[in-house]
Amino acid sequence: MAGELDKTGEQLPPEDDHDLLTHTQASDRLAEAIADEQDALRAAEAAGDAERVAHSRDRLRLLRQGAGRHGTPRIDATNAAAFYGWDTAAGPAAGGVPDVG
Repeated sequence: MAGELDKTGEQLPPEDDHDLLTHTQASDRLAEAIADEQDALRAAEAAGDAERVAHSRDRLRLLRQGAGRHGTPRIDATNAAAFYGWDTAAGPAAGGVPDVG
């Protein structure tokens, strides 16, 4: 049985395919969703459809918020020790916080 195709004609994965996206794939999908919603907003505005315009504006706002959260590094120099459970009192030589330079 043939599966579904996406809008580019590529085969979509099966519904039970739960692979995680890479950071780049997620970024690309967010950018594509934002561009698609911008197109939908322009079409709704051109058609004078106030309900669709409001929906598209709300969706764009949420997509842009998601893109902003996605673009913010989760682990950086200020929170790495807590995230990895490193002993901040011990130095690198004692197996504490690594010297990352």
